[in-house]
Amino acid sequence: MGSVITNENAQALDGSGEPIQGLYCAGNLGGPFYGGADYPFHQTGLSLGRCYTFGMIAAKHALGKL
Repeated sequence: MGSVITNENAQALDGSGEPIQGLYCAGNLGGPFYGGADYPFHQTGLSLGRCYTFGMIAAKHALGKL
């Protein structure tokens, strides 16, 4: 699965690996997470967990609380 490469703060990274100011990706937008071309449909709630976790991380980082 292709996606935007992110760092530990859910910030999108440019081609040089530097954060793009003000651009965050959460859930399936930020990755690669699944390690291949298959999306694991058998893991119920996996995408929601990523959305909640990285959405919270992105929000805290954007507000300067990390």
